[in-house]
Amino acid sequence: PILEKWAKEQDFVHTYPAGSWGPEEVTRIFDNSCHQWRNNL
Repeated sequence: PILEKWAKEQDFVHTYPAGSWGPEEVTRIFDNSCHQWRNNL
């Protein structure tokens, strides 16, 4: 089932420019979670 889902998905890897704070999707991923994205620069 996972491989079938990946085959259908066109954009499942969230990329971002080098030197940036990370992908925009990270805020959505961590919105309702006890985890957080850390910007260590």
